[in-house]
Amino acid sequence: MGTDDSTTTTNKISINIKNAEDPILAVEMSTSELISQLKYRILEEKKKLGHRIRLVYQGKLLLDHQTLVDAKLTNNCNVLSSITVPLDLNLGQPTFSSLPNQPIPTNNQILVNNNNNNNNNNNNDNNPTIVHIPQPISYNNNNTTPTLTSVSPPNILSAAEIQHNRIQELLRQQRDNDFILDMEANGLVLQNVEPAAMVHHEQQTNHTIMSTGQGSLIRESLELFLGMAFGILVGPIALFWLTRDYLPRQIKLGVVVGVIFNMVIGLSKVTSSGAQTIV
Repeated sequence: MGTDDSTTTTNKISINIKNAEDPILAVEMSTSELISQLKYRILEEKKKLGHRIRLVYQGKLLLDHQTLVDAKLTNNCNVLSSITVPLDLNLGQPTFSSLPNQPIPTNNQILVNNNNNNNNNNNNDNNPTIVHIPQPISYNNNNTTPTLTSVSPPNILSAAEIQHNRIQELLRQQRDNDFILDMEANGLVLQNVEPAAMVHHEQQTNHTIMSTGQGSLIRESLELFLGMAFGILVGPIALFWLTRDYLPRQIKLGVVVGVIFNMVIGLSKVTSSGAQTIV
């Protein structure tokens, strides 16, 4: 008997369980027991039988089918534990007991419900909802008592008024067209009739153009005469002055004509003198 008691005592070891910040829990187990039994013992001591637990010893995760000897647990060894709350997969899902016990409607009941809904919709369409539009508020002289001011509705023309206005517009256009036709028949075209101011402005413009043109013609004639005189007097040497850019075009033309006259006169003199010598 003494031998059996000593053997039983030697087969039991004390295991220190550390779980987060909880106090260390010492559990005495037999070396032949399984890790699953150790887990159950820990949850029972902590009163968390519905939770899940994992045990780690020397960096290894202890499996449920291992014995304490297989896991190499010794007396007064430290085992880390992690206890978590299991997920409730049925959370927020209604159960059949919570659903109301209502009979499944038949086809006839579905048709009756649809007809009732259609009638309600038709009644709502026939009786439209009247929306209250707030009116502007104005204050009296002492700015203490608000009073409602009436808002006049917009001036909406009726169909008869619109038709009347359209007829009046057509008649006015017809009168304008008749007036234009009468003016064209009498030889007066509106497009050719100009205001007196426009006619006066055009006359002034024409007078200015004519006076400017006359002055320019006289100046050009004088320049041509001077060029011819210079060419006749000087002769071919006057052609040198054609390279001058500052001389007007009419003077240059006169110089050319004068040089030609000078040469013609010279040739005529030579011819006449030659004829007299022969005689």
